[in-house]
Amino acid sequence: MKQISIIFGLAGLTALSACGDGSPFANGGVVPVGTAAVADDTFTVTQGDIETILEREDSLAPQDGQNLWLDENLRATAIQSDDVLTIGGVTGDGTPFAGISGNVADAPDGDATFTGEYVVITPDAYRPGDLTLNFDFATGAITNDGGDLTVDATASEVNITGTVEFNEQSATLDGNFFGEGELAGAFTGAGMGGVIFTTLDE
Repeated sequence: MKQISIIFGLAGLTALSACGDGSPFANGGVVPVGTAAVADDTFTVTQGDIETILEREDSLAPQDGQNLWLDENLRATAIQSDDVLTIGGVTGDGTPFAGISGNVADAPDGDATFTGEYVVITPDAYRPGDLTLNFDFATGAITNDGGDLTVDATASEVNITGTVEFNEQSATLDGNFFGEGELAGAFTGAGMGGVIFTTLDE
C-alpha cells in the first residue's frame, strides 16, 4: 500500500514572475497547470515564469499524513504518493495555482474505475470529498459518479485534459495515469485551484 501525504495550507508562499512576451497567464488571468516538485521539504509549483513555494517546516504537526499551514498568504493542498505529486490552491489575493509531476504510466487496457478524493481550494475555504472516476477505453472519456465535483475529461496518448466544475465554478484540469494504477490531476480556474487523486479498483 502506498503512503499518501496530504497537505492543506495557508503559508510559506514565494511567487516569482517575469514581464514581457511568453507570459503564462491565460483565460482571464488564470495560469495553466504547471509542474510540481518537492526537495528538502520544500514543495514547488512552477507555471511558466511563476513559482509558488510551500515550506513543510511552516506547517502544523502532521496528523494521519496531513499538514496544515495557517497564514494569510495562501491556501494550498498537495497529495503525494510514490509515483505522483499534485498541488493546487490559491494565493492570498485569490490567484489560483496548480502543478503535477510523476512517473507517467499507460492507460488501462479496458474500461476501468478509479476511486479516491478531490480537494477544491477557494479564497474562503478548502472542500475535500470522495471521488469515483470511470474510464471508457473506447473513447478515452473520464467522468465521475455523482458528488459535488463534476469531472469531464479525456485521456490521450500524452495526458489527461478536461474540466472540473464545483459550485457552478469551472476549472481546467490537467493530469495523467501514474505508477501502478493511479489517476491524478490538478486544476485551476477563476478563484479556484485543487487536485484529484484516485487509484484503480481491482
